[in-house]
Amino acid sequence: MKDILKIYCKVPRGFVKAKGRAEQTRCTHLKCEIMYELGGCSLFTGQDCKRGYYLHITPVEFGDKGGVVFESFTAFTGGKFLLVECARRSSHKETLAKVMYEKVVRTAVKQLFDDPETIDMSALPDLEAGLNRSGT
Repeated sequence: MKDILKIYCKVPRGFVKAKGRAEQTRCTHLKCEIMYELGGCSLFTGQDCKRGYYLHITPVEFGDKGGVVFESFTAFTGGKFLLVECARRSSHKETLAKVMYEKVVRTAVKQLFDDPETIDMSALPDLEAGLNRSGT
């Protein structure tokens, strides 16, 4: 899977609380990325996944140990949302997925976390900035 668009939103408070979880998740950023997936049956959940472009949102924490910068995450704290279902990968559907991303990303963050107001969503670019950032 290749990232089509990857954007990081700051979490100034240093943690978020995912819906349905008792504990808070330490993180410095939310990673929002669009990826193409082939679909099929998920061996993890047993559900049928559709082929298409998905929005993945994951709380991540950046660290620095001895000059090496790393990104860590806690398993099962993010989520994914189908943006565009398609039979095969194409530049037209990729552009459509970027348009859909702009429409659903804020709603998706609100669905995933109990405290979305603690996330600096001003870092999310407008549609033009997102299209320019990905190199298209």
